[in-house]
Amino acid sequence: MLPAWTTRTFEPHPLHVVRLFDVYLTGEGLLFDRNKNLISESVTQYEPAGIAEAHRRVLDAADPRTEWGSCVLLRKRGDSNYGHWMIELLPKLWATEDLCRIDDCVIPRRSGAMEAVMKTALRLSSNGSYGLIEHSDDEVIFFKQLLFVEGLTAHGVYMSPLVFAKTDKLITGSADPKKIFVSRRGAPRDLANEDEVIASLMAVGFEVVHPGGMSLEEQATTFARASHVVGVMGSGLTNIMFCAPGAKVINLAPATFPDTFFYLIAQNRKLDYTEIRGTNLTEGPGWDQPFLISPQDIVGCL
Repeated sequence: MLPAWTTRTFEPHPLHVVRLFDVYLTGEGLLFDRNKNLISESVTQYEPAGIAEAHRRVLDAADPRTEWGSCVLLRKRGDSNYGHWMIELLPKLWATEDLCRIDDCVIPRRSGAMEAVMKTALRLSSNGSYGLIEHSDDEVIFFKQLLFVEGLTAHGVYMSPLVFAKTDKLITGSADPKKIFVSRRGAPRDLANEDEVIASLMAVGFEVVHPGGMSLEEQATTFARASHVVGVMGSGLTNIMFCAPGAKVINLAPATFPDTFFYLIAQNRKLDYTEIRGTNLTEGPGWDQPFLISPQDIVGCL
């Protein structure tokens, strides 16, 4: 991750849109050729045990469902995460639809808020009205042709500016500038003294928002109008992608969470970005530990 931390400007890498023929899909975006051999380029953040399990499913699939249209793959490991979908998958459609004919988008089968986010994002930002093939992780589908996109992101290392080519199309409203604190209360990686931090921030004009309870349109509008954003590192803070250039962002994180994801968003979107690492309340290297940060340290960075 060190090269990412020391890079201020990310130039577009070569974009590859590959049309694959006669491939099997299973798991979170794992692909196998017509001979049921793994296509290594489809492996992202997968462990060997997960790959082996997926391979067994493909080998055992005697008569899988078959799709014949020109489909673009919008699946990868961790695709149930809001941030991964908005940054690493949705832009693959944007990159492809200007180059190739698309009949269907292959998306993860999800429910509730995440299903609504995916379908709203596709409706608001894409050029056309595409069919949706909702794929479950344990399902095997055989595609006669499948569009596979590479070159937009390398998790933790690189994020192309092309990722944000149509982000602003998702902003459907406007309002006066606000200072917002993004709450992550009750979730893993919790700010243990959140009440104390909120009190200090409200004293200087902040209001509290809970992205998990908001529609995609509400999240986009809320962050687009934000002059200042403070929040704990997590999916809700992905919404800084909607902030205007120059917005002040302070990202709060445990000492043991070495993620560059939000830094990469901030550099691409030209945000005024700061990270503050807190004191973990428990021992060990885990990323999702509760932690403390002094409210005075946060206010001092505004």
